[in-house]
Amino acid sequence: MAEVSAAIASNVLFEGRNATEYKSLLSRMNGWRPVVQNTQKAAVAFSVTSNTTIIGIPEKNPANGPALNGITLSLNVANNVIVRNLKLVSPADCFPAPETYPSSWNAK
Repeated sequence: MAEVSAAIASNVLFEGRNATEYKSLLSRMNGWRPVVQNTQKAAVAFSVTSNTTIIGIPEKNPANGPALNGITLSLNVANNVIVRNLKLVSPADCFPAPETYPSSWNAK
């Protein structure tokens, strides 16, 4: 919010929008952030236990190969975990927050 406020004070656009309007949208959006994050985490997060192997079966065309798209693998206290032949695509953050002005974003 501080970065958006700085854009308002400088009378410049923030992410291509009027900074005052953007701040209004951002404040409404951030109220939903914790709710959606926890819901999303429950739906797409998997805890991986020790001694686990996750293997994708390769396709002839690598572009169509196996992937974990938008899945969170939690490896907090796991040992001996092997992930092989998989494209890993991070989950989308429904409510990214600006980290620095003007354009660095934080996705949790």
